[in-house]
Amino acid sequence: MAKAEKKTQIMKAAEKLFASGRFHEITMDEIALAGKVGKGTIYRYFRDKDDLFFQVATSGYEQLHEVITRTSREDGDVREQLLKACKRIKRFFESRWRIFRMMQAQEARMPTCRKDFHQRMKHGRDMIHDAVGQILLAGVKAGQIRSDIPVKILAVMLLGMLRMHAHALADYSGKGKSLSTLMDIFLTGATGNGKRKSR
Repeated sequence: MAKAEKKTQIMKAAEKLFASGRFHEITMDEIALAGKVGKGTIYRYFRDKDDLFFQVATSGYEQLHEVITRTSREDGDVREQLLKACKRIKRFFESRWRIFRMMQAQEARMPTCRKDFHQRMKHGRDMIHDAVGQILLAGVKAGQIRSDIPVKILAVMLLGMLRMHAHALADYSGKGKSLSTLMDIFLTGATGNGKRKSR
């Protein structure tokens, strides 16, 4: 088995364990057993359990970037492509919410990993902003998105709205349409026509 495949195998096994239990209760022996490798093999790829945990927590951004990039090449107008991208981003974070919650709890306890962790997270966010920005740029070229605001800023704004949407729309009666509502607000504004009413 190639080294990259072996590392992925270990990380997948560790992710399942981290998502199902308390961090301090999970041992490297359990991870080795779940990953079907020797414990020594784990240390070829990870310094310790902290390093393994943070690599698991920050993994997946490359794959998500590729998925969103493929979305930008699919048929449909900018709204359809952005909605597809937001659904895929939402599923990604929903599938890993236990990991991210544990990550927040463990971060203060791991000062040696903190700088590296933040660099990885920033790189991951930048990749997602770039992928969403490509969809927005296509919209600018098609005349569907305003051109006076850099697409990077628009991407940051949209993803910020997406992060908040689960809280703000949790009790919204049109729950199944919440992402569609978010997209309408992003593209047209709260007035419904995208233009500020004259005073």
